[in-house]
Amino acid sequence: MLRHFRRFPPDLIVLATHQREGLDRWLHKAVAEPIARRSGAMTLFIPHEGRGFVSPNDGSVALKKILVPVDHDPDPQAALDKALLLARGLNCVAGEFRLIHIATNNRKAPVIDLPLGRGWSFETIVGQGEVVDEILKAEANCRPDLMVLATHGHIDFLDALRGSTTERVLRGAHCPVLAVPAQT
Repeated sequence: MLRHFRRFPPDLIVLATHQREGLDRWLHKAVAEPIARRSGAMTLFIPHEGRGFVSPNDGSVALKKILVPVDHDPDPQAALDKALLLARGLNCVAGEFRLIHIATNNRKAPVIDLPLGRGWSFETIVGQGEVVDEILKAEANCRPDLMVLATHGHIDFLDALRGSTTERVLRGAHCPVLAVPAQT
Protein backbone atom coordinates (compact mmCIF):
# COMPACT_ATOMS: atom_id res chain seq x y z
CA MET A 1 0.00 0.00 0.00
CA LEU A 2 2.76 2.43 0.89
CA ARG A 3 4.49 1.85 -2.46
CA HIS A 4 1.20 2.60 -4.19
CA PHE A 5 0.70 5.74 -2.07
CA ARG A 6 4.18 6.99 -3.01
CA ARG A 7 3.26 6.66 -6.70
CA PHE A 8 -0.29 7.93 -6.32
CA PRO A 9 -0.52 10.17 -3.23
CA PRO A 10 -4.03 9.97 -1.77
CA ASP A 11 -6.05 12.92 -0.51
CA LEU A 12 -7.70 10.67 2.08
CA ILE A 13 -7.17 7.14 3.33
CA VAL A 14 -10.07 5.34 5.03
CA LEU A 15 -9.09 2.47 7.33
CA ALA A 16 -10.89 0.21 9.78
CA THR A 17 -9.05 -0.32 13.05
CA HIS A 18 -9.25 -2.84 15.90
CA GLN A 19 -8.16 -0.31 18.56
CA ARG A 20 -6.02 -2.79 20.47
CA GLU A 21 -4.63 -1.82 23.87
CA GLY A 22 -2.20 -3.26 26.40
CA LEU A 23 -0.75 -6.72 25.83
CA ASP A 24 -3.13 -7.35 22.91
CA ARG A 25 -1.52 -4.40 21.11
CA TRP A 26 1.93 -5.95 21.51
CA LEU A 27 0.81 -9.44 20.46
CA HIS A 28 -0.98 -8.39 17.26
CA LYS A 29 0.79 -6.36 14.62
CA ALA A 30 -0.98 -3.06 13.95
CA VAL A 31 -1.77 -2.24 10.34
CA ALA A 32 -3.91 0.92 10.26
CA GLU A 33 -1.76 3.19 12.45
CA PRO A 34 1.57 2.46 10.70
CA ILE A 35 -0.01 2.90 7.25
CA ALA A 36 -1.42 6.27 8.24
CA ARG A 37 1.79 7.41 9.93
CA ARG A 38 4.08 6.38 7.07
CA SER A 39 1.83 7.64 4.28
CA GLY A 40 1.63 11.17 5.71
CA ALA A 41 -1.90 11.41 4.30
CA MET A 42 -5.08 12.51 6.01
CA THR A 43 -6.66 9.33 7.37
CA LEU A 44 -10.18 8.50 8.50
CA PHE A 45 -10.15 5.67 11.04
CA ILE A 46 -13.37 3.71 11.46
CA PRO A 47 -13.42 1.89 14.82
CA HIS A 48 -14.14 -1.83 14.66
CA GLU A 49 -16.62 -1.74 17.55
CA GLY A 50 -17.73 1.88 17.24
CA ARG A 51 -20.32 3.82 15.35
CA GLY A 52 -19.97 5.47 11.96
CA PHE A 53 -21.66 8.44 10.31
CA VAL A 54 -22.66 6.66 7.08
CA SER A 55 -25.70 4.39 7.25
CA PRO A 56 -24.89 0.83 6.12
CA ASN A 57 -28.54 0.45 5.05
CA ASP A 58 -28.93 3.32 2.60
CA GLY A 59 -25.62 5.22 2.52
CA SER A 60 -27.09 8.36 4.04
CA VAL A 61 -24.71 10.60 5.96
CA ALA A 62 -25.44 11.80 9.50
CA LEU A 63 -22.65 14.21 10.36
CA LYS A 64 -24.10 16.69 12.85
CA LYS A 65 -21.57 16.82 15.73
CA ILE A 66 -17.83 17.15 15.21
CA LEU A 67 -15.35 17.20 18.11
CA VAL A 68 -12.01 18.89 17.46
CA PRO A 69 -9.33 18.77 20.19
CA VAL A 70 -7.15 21.88 19.86
CA ASP A 71 -3.76 22.88 21.20
CA HIS A 72 -0.90 25.13 20.15
CA ASP A 73 1.18 22.28 18.75
CA PRO A 74 0.30 20.99 16.28
CA ASP A 75 -1.66 23.91 14.90
CA PRO A 76 -5.33 22.82 14.79
CA GLN A 77 -6.41 25.20 12.01
CA ALA A 78 -5.87 22.71 9.18
CA ALA A 79 -7.81 20.04 11.08
CA LEU A 80 -10.76 22.38 11.59
CA ASP A 81 -10.68 23.48 7.94
CA LYS A 82 -10.54 19.87 6.70
CA ALA A 83 -13.42 18.87 9.00
CA LEU A 84 -15.64 21.60 7.59
CA LEU A 85 -14.54 20.74 4.04
CA LEU A 86 -15.44 17.09 4.63
CA ALA A 87 -18.84 17.99 6.08
CA ARG A 88 -19.63 20.29 3.17
CA GLY A 89 -18.34 17.71 0.68
CA LEU A 90 -20.78 15.18 2.15
CA ASN A 91 -23.63 17.73 1.78
CA CYS A 92 -23.98 18.26 5.52
CA VAL A 93 -25.23 21.84 5.74
CA ALA A 94 -25.77 22.24 9.48
CA GLY A 95 -24.29 20.96 12.69
CA GLU A 96 -22.14 21.67 15.69
CA PHE A 97 -18.39 21.86 16.15
CA ARG A 98 -17.11 21.38 19.68
CA LEU A 99 -13.55 22.51 20.15
CA ILE A 100 -11.89 21.15 23.28
CA HIS A 101 -8.68 22.51 24.74
CA ILE A 102 -7.00 20.75 27.64
CA ALA A 103 -5.26 23.50 29.60
CA THR A 104 -1.80 22.25 30.51
CA ASN A 105 0.79 24.52 32.10
CA ASN A 106 -1.91 27.24 32.36
CA ARG A 107 -1.80 27.83 28.60
CA LYS A 108 -4.88 29.35 27.03
CA ALA A 109 -6.56 27.84 24.02
CA PRO A 110 -4.97 28.77 20.69
CA VAL A 111 -6.55 31.44 18.54
CA ILE A 112 -8.40 29.80 15.67
CA ASP A 113 -10.10 31.34 12.66
CA LEU A 114 -13.59 29.90 12.82
CA PRO A 115 -14.91 29.37 9.31
CA LEU A 116 -17.82 31.53 8.33
CA GLY A 117 -20.85 29.73 7.13
CA ARG A 118 -24.48 29.32 7.85
CA GLY A 119 -25.77 26.31 9.69
CA TRP A 120 -22.68 25.43 11.73
CA SER A 121 -22.22 26.49 15.34
CA PHE A 122 -18.99 26.47 17.33
CA GLU A 123 -18.50 25.91 21.05
CA THR A 124 -15.19 25.84 22.90
CA ILE A 125 -14.74 23.66 25.98
CA VAL A 126 -11.72 23.96 28.27
CA GLY A 127 -10.73 21.01 30.41
CA GLN A 128 -7.90 20.13 32.76
CA GLY A 129 -6.17 16.82 33.35
CA GLU A 130 -4.44 14.17 31.33
CA VAL A 131 -4.95 15.09 27.66
CA VAL A 132 -6.02 11.71 26.24
CA ASP A 133 -8.36 10.96 29.17
CA GLU A 134 -10.02 14.38 28.89
CA ILE A 135 -10.51 14.08 25.13
CA LEU A 136 -12.09 10.64 25.52
CA LYS A 137 -14.28 11.94 28.36
CA ALA A 138 -15.47 14.79 26.09
CA GLU A 139 -16.18 12.25 23.34
CA ALA A 140 -18.23 10.11 25.73
CA ASN A 141 -20.19 13.16 26.94
CA CYS A 142 -21.00 14.82 23.61
CA ARG A 143 -21.18 11.63 21.46
CA PRO A 144 -19.86 13.22 18.25
CA ASP A 145 -20.34 11.68 14.83
CA LEU A 146 -16.68 12.45 14.06
CA MET A 147 -13.55 13.51 15.93
CA VAL A 148 -10.86 15.42 14.04
CA LEU A 149 -7.29 15.78 15.32
CA ALA A 150 -4.24 17.56 13.99
CA THR A 151 -1.29 15.21 14.40
CA HIS A 152 2.45 15.30 13.96
CA GLY A 153 3.07 11.63 14.78
CA HIS A 154 5.76 10.37 17.12
CA ILE A 155 7.92 13.13 18.55
CA ASP A 156 10.01 11.19 21.06
CA PHE A 157 10.89 7.72 22.35
CA LEU A 158 7.89 7.60 24.69
CA ASP A 159 5.53 8.29 21.77
CA ALA A 160 7.16 5.43 19.87
CA LEU A 161 6.45 3.08 22.79
CA ARG A 162 2.96 4.09 23.87
CA GLY A 163 1.75 5.86 20.73
CA SER A 164 1.21 9.51 19.88
CA THR A 165 -1.66 11.43 21.45
CA THR A 166 -3.72 10.83 18.31
CA GLU A 167 -3.01 7.07 18.37
CA ARG A 168 -3.96 6.80 22.05
CA VAL A 169 -7.18 8.77 21.46
CA LEU A 170 -7.93 6.58 18.44
CA ARG A 171 -7.64 3.40 20.53
CA GLY A 172 -10.31 4.60 22.97
CA ALA A 173 -12.68 6.46 20.66
CA HIS A 174 -16.16 5.18 19.82
CA CYS A 175 -16.64 7.40 16.77
CA PRO A 176 -14.65 7.72 13.54
CA VAL A 177 -11.43 9.71 13.92
CA LEU A 178 -9.99 11.88 11.17
CA ALA A 179 -6.23 12.38 11.63
CA VAL A 180 -4.94 15.44 9.78
CA PRO A 181 -1.15 15.61 9.50
CA ALA A 182 0.30 18.90 10.72
CA GLN A 183 1.41 21.33 8.05
CA THR A 184 5.14 21.29 7.50
